[in-house]
This record gives sequence, C-alpha cells and structure tokens, in this order.
Amino acid sequence: MEVIVQRCDEWGIFAWAGPPSTHGRTNAIARGPQCYPDIDLSRFPAEGAARPHGDASFTLSRRGLQLRLMVAVGDLRNVGGVGSEHVFTVKPNHVKGNTFTSVRIQATLDEPERYEWAVGIVNYLAVEELEVGKLEGRKDYLCFLLSRTSGGSWRKVATENILLVHTLFCWESREPLSRLWL
Repeated sequence: MEVIVQRCDEWGIFAWAGPPSTHGRTNAIARGPQCYPDIDLSRFPAEGAARPHGDASFTLSRRGLQLRLMVAVGDLRNVGGVGSEHVFTVKPNHVKGNTFTSVRIQATLDEPERYEWAVGIVNYLAVEELEVGKLEGRKDYLCFLLSRTSGGSWRKVATENILLVHTLFCWESREPLSRLWL
C-alpha cells in the first residue's frame, strides 16, 4: 500500500476505513485494498484538470505522511453509551454559525476526554494560494478524524467508516490549510 500511495497523486487514495498499515511510521495508510469500499463520487464537488482537489504533493517518508489538510476543530461525544458510535460536531463559527453537518463515527476510542478533536478535510478545492483551500456550498467532503493532547501534534485516528462532512452553507468558503505529519 505504501508503494501505491507514493505513486498516487489523487485525494481518493485516502478514502478508506478500517485498520491502518502495520508498516512504517504512519497510520494514515490503509492496511490493504479491502479497506476501500465503494463511494458515490457524485456527492463530491466536480473535479477536472483545472479544478484539482486536495494536496496532490503529499509526501510519504520514514517520518510518516505529510499532507495539507483543512482542519476544523470540534467536539466528540459518544452516542451509543458503551460502544464505538460517536458524533463529531465542528464548533460553530462566530460569523457564519454552523457550517458543517455532524459526522457519525464508528471507532473504538480510549479515553476520548483526554484529547482535543478535529476533522481534517482531504478533498478541498485547491486555489492559487498554496496555504488556502476552498469549499463549495451544499457538497460533501472526505475527512479524517484527528486527535491531539494539549500542546501535541495532530494524529489520524483509525475509524471503521469513511468520514464525510456536508457543508450547510450555500456560498463558498476559503479556509487556511495546515501542513501535518500523520
């Protein structure tokens, strides 16, 4: 899988769920082809040569996967009592209000209250400025669940389902990108 990721420059390589690869220093790579379920691509913004999505220049090295993501911080709560079902809600923007739907997450999380939570949006629309991405209104976007301890670095959390957020606004939004090592 690491060789395939190194040769790929499309955001779809990150549309997987399940256990991560056991090799290397990253948990942002799928263990194998069985982690890639079918996805309805019509739900995502249209893509073409003039409209690239996400970070096509991501780097996979011994240090891990370096990737530019649009990071949205929020709250994670357990909705199934004991079990692995959680809901992640992006914190409302003081200007725009609620900008994304909540994300249903299937994952086994150890002591979730110890962490800060976010989603890293993978397939934002690339714009000329390298550190800014664009989201269209009323579209779905692929994302990773991210966690970190106070003052720590973001890390990808393995989930049992592919995570999607849906934009609630009708306009477009340009947001800063973060370069992360996952």
